[in-house]
Amino acid sequence: MSHLVHPPVGLAFYFNGTDAYIQPPTSSLINTASVLANRTIEVLFMPMEVERADHQVVYEEGGAVRGFNIYILNGTLYVGAWNEAETGWQGDWISYQGLQNFEWYHVFLILRDATDSITADKLELYVNGSLIGTAPGTRVYAHSGAIGVGAVVSDSKFHDIGDFSGNGKYFKGCIAMLRIYNKALEATEIADRVNIGREIKEELVLKYGAYGIVRGGGSKWLDESGNSLHGTVNGAIR
Repeated sequence: MSHLVHPPVGLAFYFNGTDAYIQPPTSSLINTASVLANRTIEVLFMPMEVERADHQVVYEEGGAVRGFNIYILNGTLYVGAWNEAETGWQGDWISYQGLQNFEWYHVFLILRDATDSITADKLELYVNGSLIGTAPGTRVYAHSGAIGVGAVVSDSKFHDIGDFSGNGKYFKGCIAMLRIYNKALEATEIADRVNIGREIKEELVLKYGAYGIVRGGGSKWLDESGNSLHGTVNGAIR
């Protein structure tokens, strides 16, 4: 398991929605070596402009051919994955409607026991501990495209417009935690993580007021797994 978390624990990065993003390095522990049959991407975030009529990327890895992403569009959360080259999977996305500004969401995008055949229920979305929906999926092969937190870095793919090339699609809000697992978390593990997320949210509210908005996140995004996959901070993040 590789995971990236912003220190110190109990703070969060604020992304301004115009030029701010974090770029973790590509790595064999995340995206460049393994063929992924199982993967969990966990993120705890608070949006501040859900009504924006453009994609706001919370997390993405890979490019237009293979990858994963989590983003907001017109008040709806989307999570998805794709693997066009080896398995012919053009991608599927699961949606969660009704996002609210200044609310914290604990999201899990899970790929579970996938094969090279497009099979139902291999992609899962959990929000705040509840299973929201599933979608078809296959394994996702090694992908050397960049990783972006708070924006697209280089390339990605969306449910409505297809391939997107270049940097952009900036997220406005706070991200308190990101964890990446090369396994599919089970329901009990998700419940444990949601409880930890609840403690983080409560600490943020206690420290910073009604919404837990943080204005001093720091200048580094550190990998606390011990693998030194530290992220590069770009733009006006605070």
